[in-house]
Amino acid sequence: MADTALDRFFEIEKDKYGKAAYYFKPDKASSRVRAFYARPFCPKYTQSFSTTMYPNTFFAEKKKGNTQSCLETEYHENVHKWDRWHEGFAFVLKYAWPHWMGLPFLLAVVALSGMWGWIAFAAFIGLLHLGLVILEVSARRSKDGVASGGAAVPLYVFMLFGLIALVFISIRDGGYWAFLWLGALLFFSPWPFKPIFRRNYEIRGYTMSLYRIWLKYKDVFDAEKFKAAIDEYADIFAGPSYLFMETNRKRVRQEFLFQVARIQFSEAGFLERWVWKADITKSLRAEAEPFRMAKFSIDREGFGG
Repeated sequence: MADTALDRFFEIEKDKYGKAAYYFKPDKASSRVRAFYARPFCPKYTQSFSTTMYPNTFFAEKKKGNTQSCLETEYHENVHKWDRWHEGFAFVLKYAWPHWMGLPFLLAVVALSGMWGWIAFAAFIGLLHLGLVILEVSARRSKDGVASGGAAVPLYVFMLFGLIALVFISIRDGGYWAFLWLGALLFFSPWPFKPIFRRNYEIRGYTMSLYRIWLKYKDVFDAEKFKAAIDEYADIFAGPSYLFMETNRKRVRQEFLFQVARIQFSEAGFLERWVWKADITKSLRAEAEPFRMAKFSIDREGFGG
């Protein structure tokens, strides 16, 4: 029985994807594990960030008890669900690109370094986990559940020593094969191979957030609301929460301003098809269906929850 607007929207998702459910991050062991590894990059992963693991949504802790806030977030998350459903496993590979491409380089250089390479690799993983445990303990002792900046220092020190040991042993035992490290580091870092697919997927997701703002305030349009939201989104795109997926804030702002202009000019046209400001990629077969799903829900439910 769908008791709330949030439940009813998930019923719509079930009709589209076959199944869909939602949880709150602190209640799921899998989310607590992901939060453990995400903490160095996204300290508020559990408290403030909702995420999707298709076809399910894991809402941030702060949204517990607020079904209207969850519903507004779900409109955003449903964009990712629809793209995942539409593109299949290719969505997963593109969203995580290019970082997963560094794994073969990393494993190859460790393997070619012989027994000591594997020992160094195991030591590095152990040091990484020790640093993460320190972060986790610090976060649990804090009032807001977020580790202090000082608590992160041991993590990065341990990672640095572990990496130095790995590189030294791989050069000593692997010779020229040690240059494979360069390939691993290039793909794990946000430069020079930018995670453009993740950026594009998230532009769609955050455009949904802007569309919801427009629907809520279109009768008393306030440009400052959009400017504040767009500035916030641009900072998120350029920060570590999404692994620096777009450091050019101006480019992000321009794309969002273009989408807002499309909505204002013709909501019907916006809902008919998705259009990019520039043809930044032809591999993302973007569609407007999730925006129509949100429009249907908002027309039926309003903004009262």
